[in-house]
Amino acid sequence: MSIFDVGSKLLTDPKIIYEKIGQTILKNPNIIRPHVKIKDITELNFQKMKDMGMEKIIFDKDNTLTTPNNNAYLNEDVELALNDAIHHFGKDNVIVISNMDQFRFH
Repeated sequence: MSIFDVGSKLLTDPKIIYEKIGQTILKNPNIIRPHVKIKDITELNFQKMKDMGMEKIIFDKDNTLTTPNNNAYLNEDVELALNDAIHHFGKDNVIVISNMDQFRFH
C-alpha cells in the first residue's frame, strides 16, 4: 500500500497548512519539542497520547514513514502504526508532511 492510500485528504496548497501549523506553534512552541526518544512510530501509544489531551499528530513522511522519494512504507509495522494513529485521532487530525517536491503534503 502507498503512503497516499491511507484516506487522509490531500492538501493542495502548502501555504495553508504551513500557516495553520505556524500559528499554532507560535502560540505554544513547546508542542513541537520532542519529549521522548523512540526507534520509530511503532513505539508510540496513540491511545495514551489521546488520553493526555493530544488532538492532532504530525509525521514527517521521509525516513519516518517511508524512505526518501518513495511512497512505500518502511515496513508493515510502520503502516499499521500510522493506521492506528488515524484510528485514534481521526484522518483529519493526522498530518503527514514532506519537504520533497513530488509529494509535498498529505
